[in-house]
Amino acid sequence: MAYTANYEGATEVYVMPIAGGVAKRVSFENSRVRLQGWTAAGEVLYSTDNAFGPANFWVLKTVNPQTLTVTDLPLADAVEGAVDDKGEYVYFTQFGLQVSGDNAKVYRGGAKGEIWRYKMGSKQEAQKLTTAHEGSVKQPMVWQQRVYFVSDQSGNDNIWCMSVDGTDIKQHTQYSQWQVRDAQLDNGRIVFQQGADIKLLNLADMAESTLDIELTSDFAHRREQWVNDPMDYATSTVFAQQGDNVVITARSHVAVASNDGRRLIQIATPANSRVRDALLSSDGKWVYGISDASGEQEIWQYPADGSDGAKQLTKNGNTLRTSLTLSPNGRYLAHDDYMGNVWLLDLTRSNNQKIIENGEGLGPYQDIKWSDDSQFIALTKLEIGKQRPQIVLYSVNESKAQTLTTDKYESFSPSFSHDGKWLYFLSNREFKANPGSPWGDRNMGHYF
Repeated sequence: MAYTANYEGATEVYVMPIAGGVAKRVSFENSRVRLQGWTAAGEVLYSTDNAFGPANFWVLKTVNPQTLTVTDLPLADAVEGAVDDKGEYVYFTQFGLQVSGDNAKVYRGGAKGEIWRYKMGSKQEAQKLTTAHEGSVKQPMVWQQRVYFVSDQSGNDNIWCMSVDGTDIKQHTQYSQWQVRDAQLDNGRIVFQQGADIKLLNLADMAESTLDIELTSDFAHRREQWVNDPMDYATSTVFAQQGDNVVITARSHVAVASNDGRRLIQIATPANSRVRDALLSSDGKWVYGISDASGEQEIWQYPADGSDGAKQLTKNGNTLRTSLTLSPNGRYLAHDDYMGNVWLLDLTRSNNQKIIENGEGLGPYQDIKWSDDSQFIALTKLEIGKQRPQIVLYSVNESKAQTLTTDKYESFSPSFSHDGKWLYFLSNREFKANPGSPWGDRNMGHYF
């Protein structure tokens, strides 16, 4: 069996017995290597970019796993290849988006993948076989005077074939959604990935089947494991309002720690769920957190003493909730989501209301701050269509939001005074152009 593995930053080819044993390194390219398979002579065929030439210059090589003798095939930009059973011809792919890993579809530019044929040991030029084929091709495979390959001519990567001289081109699979990936041929059968499935194509009757994969393993990752230093994995630490307790979220588990010598209390959460951003209620009786126990990101309530009794507080989650902020009086939970919205959950009335929208999203709001009397929320909002973040003030009693700053200046980090009469914030208002003039080598213009 041959496989590739990373060694000191480079990919190399290794071989080992099917029954197991010590692996043997057979390539020493110190560069990128792509395993192609075995030749009829028992040598390993691989491609590598460890060559002199233009960018993405790939070559094909064979190596004898016993003697480690390497043979370079005199083919430029040979990315992939397969040798026929007689060892007479090598069918190889030149160029193709598989070189860069690009996921573009129906590419028809100058780097389109093409299949060529070269007679081993010959001084003749290689012959292009896909002259009449419009698709970008990859992964050539040879079986009984036919060359099988993957092509996107139909608009999606499917399995095609042609005769060894490039004529009689046929399409064998008709997938229109998930692409054919990593096709490999052995003894008249092609195994490939399609979506999340591993499928098998029997070339004798072109019958397709989905393989039922079962792994033989002791599943060490499923065993109970103790973490010696869980704080290395802590994702959230939130102090109680009195400062005598802290709620720790680590590896999706939640615990309450105190400074008076009491034991660490682990919150009872379902083993098959994940909890984030947990915090303690103002009276210390409950822990609130964002959990996926229902299948969606929802806010849950848990007894702070570690007993059972979890309760789901929201039921309208259709995107990722990103943070929780408890009001000083303990009545409200402000929370935001990945769509750029801010919500206000009234814990007394079990009412969840959207109070801010049109934020940039794709992450939590930079700041969400409560006033000491729990009547106002100040937040930093980067609104869609605005150039810079602004300070927004929301009144809980009036259910109304007001933008306080202009987007001409970057404003952030709001903070209320203790008497609630003033709102402080930081703002960048000194503009210095750098560079001082728009001229110069490779200068694209002003920035600040």
